[in-house]
Amino acid sequence: MAFTRRQIGYINAVRKRIYALRDDHLWRVVLLQTGCHRKDGVPSLAHPRNGHEAFETIMHRLSMYEESGEDEAKWAHKATLAATRMRRALEAFYQKCVSMGLCKPGALEGFVERMTARRPEYMDRPPTREVADLDAAELIPVIEGFKAMMRREAGRLGLTAPKFGGGA
Repeated sequence: MAFTRRQIGYINAVRKRIYALRDDHLWRVVLLQTGCHRKDGVPSLAHPRNGHEAFETIMHRLSMYEESGEDEAKWAHKATLAATRMRRALEAFYQKCVSMGLCKPGALEGFVERMTARRPEYMDRPPTREVADLDAAELIPVIEGFKAMMRREAGRLGLTAPKFGGGA
């Protein structure tokens, strides 16, 4: 789901208040931390995989700057709630996959470790096996990668992969 015009307007309005983010290179780093994807080499806000979680994460990052005039606690709380929902959905999806025989117990932890070993150089945290250690921005590529891996495995076994989230 792409950002709404109102969300994009709000992000850009707050960004204009923050002098440091007028530098496009730094702005790209902030966008990459939120899970935004590149379109023709430039991070794109209007991407189908960016939803409200990405918006909340961007606003959380922007509110860390004092000159933004935003309440950091409000956006930190929203980003935390979004990450909690994503963790629960990932755990439920993982349990469905284990019960169907698409993966073995412990497969998610190994996958998370491989994904977090590829953290960009500006994130100085070591790899982790725990989903609980990931923030909302890091959960997005982990979730998408695990879903794709389970779809491939289901296709190989001639099964239908379970739906992620509230789907049956």
